[in-house]
Amino acid sequence: GAVLGGPVITAAAMERRSPGSYVRPEGMFDGSDPQIKEDLIHLIMQWCRDEGYLASLQTIQDETDVRVVEAEAHGAHFWKLRKHVLAGEWESAASSCNRLPQPTRQTLLYAIYRQQFLEHIADAESQKAFALLNRRLKPLEHHATSPRDFKDLCYLLTCKSVQDGLPSWSGPEAMREELVQHVRTTLELDGKLQPPRPAPGGGGGALDGSFDGGSHRGSGGHHRGGPSAEITEGRLVK
Repeated sequence: GAVLGGPVITAAAMERRSPGSYVRPEGMFDGSDPQIKEDLIHLIMQWCRDEGYLASLQTIQDETDVRVVEAEAHGAHFWKLRKHVLAGEWESAASSCNRLPQPTRQTLLYAIYRQQFLEHIADAESQKAFALLNRRLKPLEHHATSPRDFKDLCYLLTCKSVQDGLPSWSGPEAMREELVQHVRTTLELDGKLQPPRPAPGGGGGALDGSFDGGSHRGSGGHHRGGPSAEITEGRLVK
């Protein structure tokens, strides 16, 4: 890092100066750990307070407050989405994305409609799958997780069953769970979520029973599959 009033001293230079004794920061802790990040912010804020850097302290407080508000808002969206996805309530899941910023909204909409499409294929509902592909997925194809994904979905329309492309497909539940994890990651909520507060009176409210980690069955039939499936050389593989 930089030393005020002096030259920049890099990690490589420190290692050359003290071979065998210098430990790189990434070897001491996981900088991607949300708890470590939070602890570091608190340490920096305490140091600014102790040293009298009140303007810097206020700036950090303002920025972290904004992040907290954003995380809480995204958390509320997540629990609604999770409930609808696990139940196979695709239009409700899509509507829950309406207030999300772009391109997050389009990324999640593509993933939601993709799962619905796969379940149509699994249930041999090719006409519904084709209509969904053209009406919902085609306008969002640039928000797929890979450039080939939309073409891969088109290929599935030629299959007699989803098992022809994905032999491990055996029902919607597992891939709905994987879609939920995709939503969590897209909203950058890993390690930051708390279960939703129950409604007054001790009940779970609208989300009661929707976050118990169990299996959910909706209108998608009796097959499995999910958002990480890809087609390689004309075959859909996981």
